[in-house]
Amino acid sequence: MAQRPRERQGWVRLVYATLVAAALVLFALVIVSLMLEVQRQLEALGRASSDNVQWSLAQLEVETSLFHEALGKPDPKLDDIRQRFDIFLSRFTIFDKSSLFEDLRRQPEFANSLAQYRNFVDSTLPLIDGPDDRLRAEIPSLAQQIEMLRPYARAISMAGIDYFSARADADRLGVAQTLRNVAVLTSMLVIALSVLAYAMFRNSQQSRQQTVQMATMTDRLKTVVESSADAILVIDRDGIASEFNPAAEEMFGYMRDEVIGQSTQMLLLPPESMTASVQLIEDRVIDAQGKLTGKARLELVAMRKNGGRFPAELTIVGTRGTKGEMAVLFLRDISLRQSTEEEMRRARDRALENERAKAEFLAVMSHEMRTPLNGLLGSVEILGSTALTERQKEIVDIIETSGNVLLGHVNAVLDLSSAEAGALRLDAVAFSVEALVAEVVANQSGLAEAAGNRIEIVAASDPVGRIIGDPGRLRQILLNLVGNAVKFTTDGRVTVEIEALPSLAGNPLVEFRVIDSGIGIAEADQERIFEDFVTLDRSYGREVGGTGLGLGITRRLVEAMGGQIGIESEPGEGSVFWVRLPFSPAGTTSVEDGESSVSDKPVPQRVLVIEDNSINRFVLSTLLAESGHEVTEAIDGMEGVALAEKERFDVILMDISMPRLDGMEATRLVRQGGASATARIVAVTAHAMPDELQRYRAAGMDDCLVKPITRGGLSAAIEGRAITAPTDGVSDTPLDRETLTDLVSHLGAETLDGLLIRFVAEGDATIARIDAGAEADQVRRLAHRLSGSASTFGAHQLARHLAKLETLLKQGRPTIWMKDDLRASWAETRVAVQAARSAILPKSA
Repeated sequence: MAQRPRERQGWVRLVYATLVAAALVLFALVIVSLMLEVQRQLEALGRASSDNVQWSLAQLEVETSLFHEALGKPDPKLDDIRQRFDIFLSRFTIFDKSSLFEDLRRQPEFANSLAQYRNFVDSTLPLIDGPDDRLRAEIPSLAQQIEMLRPYARAISMAGIDYFSARADADRLGVAQTLRNVAVLTSMLVIALSVLAYAMFRNSQQSRQQTVQMATMTDRLKTVVESSADAILVIDRDGIASEFNPAAEEMFGYMRDEVIGQSTQMLLLPPESMTASVQLIEDRVIDAQGKLTGKARLELVAMRKNGGRFPAELTIVGTRGTKGEMAVLFLRDISLRQSTEEEMRRARDRALENERAKAEFLAVMSHEMRTPLNGLLGSVEILGSTALTERQKEIVDIIETSGNVLLGHVNAVLDLSSAEAGALRLDAVAFSVEALVAEVVANQSGLAEAAGNRIEIVAASDPVGRIIGDPGRLRQILLNLVGNAVKFTTDGRVTVEIEALPSLAGNPLVEFRVIDSGIGIAEADQERIFEDFVTLDRSYGREVGGTGLGLGITRRLVEAMGGQIGIESEPGEGSVFWVRLPFSPAGTTSVEDGESSVSDKPVPQRVLVIEDNSINRFVLSTLLAESGHEVTEAIDGMEGVALAEKERFDVILMDISMPRLDGMEATRLVRQGGASATARIVAVTAHAMPDELQRYRAAGMDDCLVKPITRGGLSAAIEGRAITAPTDGVSDTPLDRETLTDLVSHLGAETLDGLLIRFVAEGDATIARIDAGAEADQVRRLAHRLSGSASTFGAHQLARHLAKLETLLKQGRPTIWMKDDLRASWAETRVAVQAARSAILPKSA
């Protein structure tokens, strides 16, 4: 019994093969019989055509003879002669014009004979159509001419017979060859059909196997669907369900029979969001041709049988089945995931809030600690310049040293905070590596000599030369490493090695090695020393002090610059700290340390300076004119907008806070139209927080130039290059001497002296009006104006106090507590300005 199905399949295959073979044999017999019939008919047609041609050839000779007889009668009748000529002419015309004899007319013998006939016809035709008496007179001549044509008639007949006989033979051979080709092709077709039949037979077997496999796969798929943890639904174009797995029953609360054949959107989607959800699904899975063939993953709100709502992740795949277009839906309840994500978001927000609180705390500490420290150090500096006893000088030196150490610790903590927040800003200026290293070594040489150490520089390769990078951060890295080496080495040697390594992606790669012969570091401690607040000797009796922040900050600086840092050391044998940093090639640009410019001769631009502070306006205009630019000034936003509408400027330098019309509103008006609507607009301000920079750009500004104004920063602003922002290490002394030195070089000592006198007068008047209790809005404007002047001259401490006062007034917060700080800061700044006039500008004293 087990063999019967297999035997039945074998019998079916045999019957199928027999039928196919019989069909093929029948097909072959039909083809052969058709070929024989075609051959027979072709031969018959060939003979009929040949006989007709031969009869026509013979008739030309017969008609020639009959025409000759008509001419030779004793008393010929002219009508008979004309009739016989017409018949003769019709026969000749057939040979001369008919396409049947076209190939024959190309035969030389036939063509020559035909030409003789043509000449006779051409000469006789006028006589036949002419008068009777003339025709009758020419009959003897015509008889003689026609007699001479007889050989040519015979030649035409024989040539035609030979030609058509040969062609008929060739045609028969061609037909026979064609039939043989047909037979061969037919045989090949039969073979192909046989192969096809066999292939179909094999395909039928494979189809049966695939049917079995499909059945197996269907069973497996059914098992997968039924055991899936995700709800699986199959719906048609109208949303009618045809499949609903057990997981869907559990998720939605419906039994399968309740859903099959029903509209899923009515059952499973909440009424309030049904239309939007269906539209969203259709937009994602229906293509431009309206076919349901897309694939999408989205989130929506689903509804259970009891009316409960829950968030679901839906994956939908459009396809085409046996019953038309259909879609397979995979749904997953993501309530738990969303609650977890929400908790993570809350945790992140709490962490960010803690970071913000930390940043605010550090900002306050920066102000509250560095301000009195700078005041202390400034006072000590002033005190040191007075007449003191030797003992008093020693005490002042101790105070100054301790203050600088404390300020260094504060700055280190703030640098560490900036590094942790990823807020370290890197400059990109050109500088000489060898010159910077020499400066670092010179800075530490005094401490090295005091400890009995010899410090030197060794070039391990060709000179590196000028590169582009952040010299300030590199200086800080090397000072930390060299200072550490000097600190932990006594009566020994400290070596700073410089080596140019093979370039990395076309950029110079430089390695710095600081080698000392000091106490060394155990291998177990070599990783720890780069952690924050780590000192290997924690005892109270340790010989060297420190917060343990230097190497931690150094590691962060190196990583921020895209480099690597490491150590090799043995206890008692010294240490080697190495730093490997990538830089950019300096190229052919002309760049000084700390400033960047593309060319010594910038392209002249038409610049509009909109600034209500006369000192700042003068400094900007002077620097711009010195660089060859054409400068136009406006004292406030209203005047600046009017100028920008009438004249075309390449660049507009826009102050932010101005009377009548502030900088942002003025920028919006300029961008609305006018001659300078497309000009480059750069904000000029004494301070700019990240959120403020975003507001400047939203108003239409292209960049922001933060005071103090340097030639490099101003050139970058004019030329559309990246503006180097002030670093976090801005001096916190009452007056930045470097800024004043830079202004002297550009403005001249006499001009700067006059500006400083105006600055002191402006400061005295502003502080007096603030102390007199001016209105809040007036105080805000006064603070802004003086802040701009202070930033221009490098009075950063005063500028920060004024900026903070201005911010508090904008926010409507109390400011009474700031008056004392502001008054003290101005007093320090005023003393520093007068001292600077004596030191930097000796002629003004």
